[in-house]
Amino acid sequence: MSNAAEQELKRWAASGQEEEPDYDAMLVSIRKRVADNMQAPIGKAGRRKRIVRKRRVAVIAAICCLTMALPVVAGVQYGWDRLWGGRNVLQAIEVGFGERLQLTEMSKGVSMTLHGVVTDDRNMNILFTMNAPQVAQDYTALEFEELRLTDREGTEFPVEEGLRLDEKTGHVVGMFDTENFLENGRERISLTANNLLVYQTRERAVSLDPQGEQKQTASTGDARYPSVEIVSLIPEAGKLTVRYHIQTTLTEPISMNPKLLLLTDGKQADSMNHTILPPERADSLTAQTTFAVPEGEMDQAEFRFAALEVGQTVKGSWSFTFDADGRKAQQAMYRKHLPPEKTLNSTIMQFTDLVVTPLQIRLLFDEKQRMPESGKSVVSYEQYTLQVGEHELEGGLWIDSEDNKYLKFDLPKWYEDWSDVPMTLSMRKKLVHARAPLDLKYPLEQPSGQKQSFTVDIKQYPVTFTYYKEGDALVVESESKAPDFGGIVQTSIEVNGKRRYAEVTPMPPSSRNVKRIERYPNLPEGELMLNPTFYFWLDEAAEERVIITEAGEE
Repeated sequence: MSNAAEQELKRWAASGQEEEPDYDAMLVSIRKRVADNMQAPIGKAGRRKRIVRKRRVAVIAAICCLTMALPVVAGVQYGWDRLWGGRNVLQAIEVGFGERLQLTEMSKGVSMTLHGVVTDDRNMNILFTMNAPQVAQDYTALEFEELRLTDREGTEFPVEEGLRLDEKTGHVVGMFDTENFLENGRERISLTANNLLVYQTRERAVSLDPQGEQKQTASTGDARYPSVEIVSLIPEAGKLTVRYHIQTTLTEPISMNPKLLLLTDGKQADSMNHTILPPERADSLTAQTTFAVPEGEMDQAEFRFAALEVGQTVKGSWSFTFDADGRKAQQAMYRKHLPPEKTLNSTIMQFTDLVVTPLQIRLLFDEKQRMPESGKSVVSYEQYTLQVGEHELEGGLWIDSEDNKYLKFDLPKWYEDWSDVPMTLSMRKKLVHARAPLDLKYPLEQPSGQKQSFTVDIKQYPVTFTYYKEGDALVVESESKAPDFGGIVQTSIEVNGKRRYAEVTPMPPSSRNVKRIERYPNLPEGELMLNPTFYFWLDEAAEERVIITEAGEE
């Protein structure tokens, strides 16, 4: 079960429904929103607002690349392998599935060169470089102020860019990414990029006390994000978790990466987890960050507010027209149906197809079960490795806008005959999400302003529940010191025979072993029975292997 699913359960619970939710419809809705967030919103001229950082992170799962020697396009090694997906595009061009370009345009003393274009069944990628020595070495992010890509009819397509400054050559190295509208044909494409924006992170002091009261509010001095309000501060051994609202005047507020930083003894504390949560206010972002705080350094701790600002603009307009052919990539596609009886595993994934394109390997799957039933559990893994011949590839989980689910891996090399290449999937770091039986109930004594606690074993893990009244709300805290216990995702309370759920407080992805605080406002008088409802644990040592294909298999 994904974290998005856990958050959706919270939303459903807060709606006050007494009947079981439609889990299938719920998760389809979740995935559509996730995919929409990856591909939208579309701004002026049909393009998204884009901020590309030095390390680009996927919405669903990060994919790590192998380090290996790469062939050279146009005689120069610019470091495309350190771009998101750049290695695959470079390799596809080298083996002949794309087209080499050597088109250079000069504008205001800055040159841009297109080096090659390649497609697969979904995407079109274009490699480029810029000779822009004036770009500051301490940049945080790069993007073009405007991008426009059209076909010969003038139809415009949304386009993304990934950029980085290559320290060895001093060039800006990049890749444009758009949908593959070529299909099996050849098309003339026009591309224009205007003004390269160089972003840097600016920090500002804010009057917020890491050891102070909840509901603190402070001005940031940034007109785009006028104020920050702390919703909760949860200090624990060696860490501090803060949930906060960032007021904003922007239509796309997340693009400037606003967040709180914590300084201890004058040094920036490590962020163990930072997540933008579903917004709770129309004019604000909601975020949660867990900081690592060394023992004894909380007394010197202070908050700062940070966000991206344009520190430099490399002015210019670079326009290109070139031909791209989608036939080579389509002819290179390899697809194999995977019989379910040959890829059995303990997870919710039932593998259906292996797809190999010039840019990636995909393992498509259907879900055998989406949510745990009462008293049952579902299994997933955090790490996926695909052994392809002699190459070991790290991959991750992806869900597209049409709710297609797959594991995606970079190509190690191109094989002339993929039908004879053995592949084995290894899954590590098992996550087990469980749902407590409905009849598992713990009675709560009459709540008051004084905290009351009890400890119970849940799947052999000791979990302590603490409850108390805060105004008209019952507050329930849950935590466990067991390192393998992930935590309580959602409790429920039965009062007078009816099940109630707490206010919505979504959990960030990868929230593990942290204190969970839930609020139940306006509970009626009566006997209170607590049910743990949803919880999860981690088995770091677990590993499972699935043979995808074998050599000599038809």
